[in-house]
Amino acid sequence: MTNMLAKRPNHHVAWLWALTGLFCLRVIAQPLALIVESPWLPRFNEWHSEVMPYGVLLAFQLAIITTLVVVNVSHVRGSVVRKRRFGHLLTVIGAVYALGMIARLLLGMTLADPSHWFANKISPWFHLVLAAYLLTLARFHLSASQGGDQ
Repeated sequence: MTNMLAKRPNHHVAWLWALTGLFCLRVIAQPLALIVESPWLPRFNEWHSEVMPYGVLLAFQLAIITTLVVVNVSHVRGSVVRKRRFGHLLTVIGAVYALGMIARLLLGMTLADPSHWFANKISPWFHLVLAAYLLTLARFHLSASQGGDQ
């Protein structure tokens, strides 16, 4: 049975890497906007809501990327044990996160005079990328969980 499981394609791994890549593009694009002026690249200040200084934001982003890569590598190696309860928890967190960012986008589009946090259109999309990552992990843990309800 272990051999059969090993031969099953792990499509979720490709999605995890793709979502990690999208988030990395966001992290690279913001400082790139300081040195490259282009109509397809938003200006530096349009990339975040200025809730925290850019240096702190960058440190958090690098920590997130490191975490995503560690998780991705463990999935590539096949060393992750599926845990149904963890999958349910990730589903709730990912769904609440995604709904919050969708609400943020909608409020930013509909409020007469939105604050910069709501008016920012780029940041919520990349938060949705992170929410999609969590939901992809959730699906992995909920699909064919092995070892019962761990």
